[in-house]
Amino acid sequence: MNIASRVIWISPSAKWIIYGERGYEIGVLAIHQLEQMNSQTLKTWRTLNEVVLGWISVVFPNQKLPEDIRNEFIQNYTNIE
Repeated sequence: MNIASRVIWISPSAKWIIYGERGYEIGVLAIHQLEQMNSQTLKTWRTLNEVVLGWISVVFPNQKLPEDIRNEFIQNYTNIE
């Protein structure tokens, strides 16, 4: 039996995508236009910010998120500095 380390779901309209990676224990929901999503659907999802980056850090040694990975998340998934 094979278990995928990465999974991707794309909507038929290509307006949203979910990317998950077992190694980082993280799932990313990317939405083309956030206002089109049902607010009830997104109730448990969080935008990428320092708190979420802190949650991600727990899977790394000493619970320290490597700077290059932090920068990559920020560059690809938000506009925070």
